[in-house]
Amino acid sequence: MKANINNSPPAKNSAGLMHAGYQGSPTKVDKNKSILGTPIEIIQNKLYWISNSKPPQNYKSAFFFNIDDDLTYMPFNKDFGPLNLAMVHRYSRELARLLRDKNYEENRVFHYCTSDKPDKMVNGAFLMGCFMITILKCSAEQAYAMFKPYHHLFKAYRDASKGDCSYKCSLL
Repeated sequence: MKANINNSPPAKNSAGLMHAGYQGSPTKVDKNKSILGTPIEIIQNKLYWISNSKPPQNYKSAFFFNIDDDLTYMPFNKDFGPLNLAMVHRYSRELARLLRDKNYEENRVFHYCTSDKPDKMVNGAFLMGCFMITILKCSAEQAYAMFKPYHHLFKAYRDASKGDCSYKCSLL
């Protein structure tokens, strides 16, 4: 018999962040409407991931951050990611610190990625997924499911060799 994690009492993990009591839920979107600009709720009323062609606006009590130009992949050829473990660690450490910071206690935190560059969008989702797995203790499948409305927009990773890539490597 499986426990319903939504009814479990919240617990703190080693980073001091709440987990298990709520792991977010996939965003539902009208199939005729573009998902771009629709936030994915990661931690209820606290942490969101969003992608659009321009930064979000008109959110009350919100803090937005963007890593598109700060955490970047150094390609060998036509490859563009995923980002390395040092970047995953830096992102996870800083986001966990931000979520614990008393100065942002009343703010909702949004990780914004540009939708104009598909490689930046998928690498941003990769980082948030890694945060969800390592800090929030989600499974890879749970983390990936959160981004379901965006799946069709995620560019497939490829190997670093020259020439055509003979396979597609998804975010999962």
